[in-house]
Amino acid sequence: MKGLFQKYDVHLPIPTLYVMGDRDYMFLDPITKMLENVKTAALLVVVECGHVVNIEQAKIFNEEVIKYLHRIISQYHNRSILH
Repeated sequence: MKGLFQKYDVHLPIPTLYVMGDRDYMFLDPITKMLENVKTAALLVVVECGHVVNIEQAKIFNEEVIKYLHRIISQYHNRSILH
């Protein structure tokens, strides 16, 4: 799997949350490396979880995604008020 996602020039113009399990052995490392230079992305790693976080740890997934969305909406509104 070495080099997975390496060939892509990732530019995300919008805030993006990646939710990964700490046991997602196939994608966690490549996604972590890919996001090192993506300023608009955040990574949440859920412990004791594999690839399908929204199923394996549904409560944590839902809580964290809702918190993230509230944070993004708040940032957007604060920026809009300032401009």
